[in-house]
Amino acid sequence: MPIEKYVSPITSRMAVFENLINLKNCAVIDYSTMGHGLYNYGYIPRLTSQDTPIKSFMTHISETDIVLGSTKKLYQAVEELISEYNFDAIFIMPSAIASVIGFDLKGVSRDLTAKFNKPIISFDVGLAEDYYQGNCVACAQLIQTFCKQSKRKTNTYNILGNFANEFNYKPDTAEIIRIMENALGQKVNFVYNEENSLDDFASITRARYNLVTSKEATKTAEYLKQEYNMPYFYFRPYGFEGTVNAIEDLRKRLNVKANDEFLRSEEKRYTNIFAQMRNIVKFQGSKISIYAKYDVAYGINEFLVNELNAQAEAYCDLPDSNIPYCTYDNYIDSNREFNGVILSSDPVLRILGRDDRLQIDNPIQSYKMISPYDKPLVGFSGACHLCQMLASQMMK
Repeated sequence: MPIEKYVSPITSRMAVFENLINLKNCAVIDYSTMGHGLYNYGYIPRLTSQDTPIKSFMTHISETDIVLGSTKKLYQAVEELISEYNFDAIFIMPSAIASVIGFDLKGVSRDLTAKFNKPIISFDVGLAEDYYQGNCVACAQLIQTFCKQSKRKTNTYNILGNFANEFNYKPDTAEIIRIMENALGQKVNFVYNEENSLDDFASITRARYNLVTSKEATKTAEYLKQEYNMPYFYFRPYGFEGTVNAIEDLRKRLNVKANDEFLRSEEKRYTNIFAQMRNIVKFQGSKISIYAKYDVAYGINEFLVNELNAQAEAYCDLPDSNIPYCTYDNYIDSNREFNGVILSSDPVLRILGRDDRLQIDNPIQSYKMISPYDKPLVGFSGACHLCQMLASQMMK
């Protein structure tokens, strides 16, 4: 494994943890050595916007447990949590020790579920995999396990995506809900990663269709399409024209009428900002480099190039995507002398000596409060916010 000089990216294991910690009345057990899981406890406040009771626990695996292959402590921990806290479900985190020793956590989980008549679930992710895979597996497994057949409601949808390890996921979600209700008259039924209970997961199939806002949620959407006949559509629009086009495309697919008055009012709000930004881009000519998760980097780059005619280039941390892949270390080293504006995550901006107000990606190593009152990056409001961010730098 090469040395990571600047940034340690989120692993699949931590992505799973992030998907679980916001669930209501559910516990997470880290089945590993003491030091391996200790960081989880300091990580919780950054991930949740609810008052967090004690819900993350750890069983210390000793040398004797490893040698004998004993899972006795895990059984004891589950029994104690059920008797003392009565959680609705308990999730067992994957760990390096369990993986190397060859503990069959899936088999143990099935046995524990039968023994205590309570959902005890482990997650099948490789510890060398990235957070995309962790998000993908956790989302799919949670929904496949807990969703149930329900009676459909017309004009309703679920949002699958906007994971806790995404920057500004709450205001982005709020902007999508605002657009869907005002432009198309659609009501949200379920939002993934919104402090859900197990009953919320059970109600997913009440919606008519799913909106996928993150690439990792596609597997889950495919499952719901196959098993429950729920169509899905990718919907994470950036820019004014991009948002209008996304709304029109969705309108046709849903066969509904758009609210033209709402769209005209949004256009009126945006026109002046857009004209200013086009002039700034035209006369300043600054280059823009974007490095973020795939959905963000691709969407913002499309907005900058297609609507603002900016000289922009996008990179992401997802291999085998349709934009260039780059590690954090390689991106930082290759952009130390970049003469232009950089949009990225907190550590990249900090290490390169850039303004942290240009943050568009997950902080990773720093704390940022989760607030629905922050400005979004997606949709009409997000387009205005991105223009303001860029103008403040390009006019310096």
